[in-house]
Amino acid sequence: VWLKTFRPLPWSQRRVLWPIHQPGMNAETSMVSSRMDDGMSLSMASGSTAPKSSDHKRNLREVIEDMELDHETRRETCRLVTFYFTQRSSLWSTSPINEEDIPSISQEDEMEAAKLIDTYGAYVDIYECLVSAGKIRSKLLVEKVVSVAKYDGRHAEALKALRKAKVLLFYEPHMLSAMLELLPSISAQSISSNFDFMPLLVSSYPDLQPWCVRECSKNE
Repeated sequence: VWLKTFRPLPWSQRRVLWPIHQPGMNAETSMVSSRMDDGMSLSMASGSTAPKSSDHKRNLREVIEDMELDHETRRETCRLVTFYFTQRSSLWSTSPINEEDIPSISQEDEMEAAKLIDTYGAYVDIYECLVSAGKIRSKLLVEKVVSVAKYDGRHAEALKALRKAKVLLFYEPHMLSAMLELLPSISAQSISSNFDFMPLLVSSYPDLQPWCVRECSKNE
């Protein structure tokens, strides 16, 4: 019910909810400014929206929007949406079990989860949701979350680092979405860049599930 108490931001506004913090700054003190689609400026320090003109009368809708974008509310909303998805995933994985005794998900539950990502994708923790989707072997959900990640600043940085890699890289959780995006072409990149991705893939287990690697290899 609480998911319906606010108007969710689109995927494209994910940077507002998950800014890339500069060195020496934390979540409480970082100053990140963004331009909202409706023309209102947003200060991440205060979490409040500023009218275009000082004489613009604030109405009830604007006050509610301010509350929705309050820093503490924003942080708790992201945490709760992620918690809801991951907890639902653990419930789904206890339903149909395939003959190999591996957790799976019914089509109905998978579509419900996909709809959740479609609507609230801007709020989810990419890493935690990818791990949950991997555990229940849902290719659709993995692809959905990776699509959301394309609007995420840390994902973009990880992609850039992996594409330019020339020396051994140690796996870090924020790399997972970038690795999944690059998996279909990872063999070709290894040859062209003389960089061996295999140690990175191995070290990413169990976050990166073997079935994901196999599926992407089929698509190559």
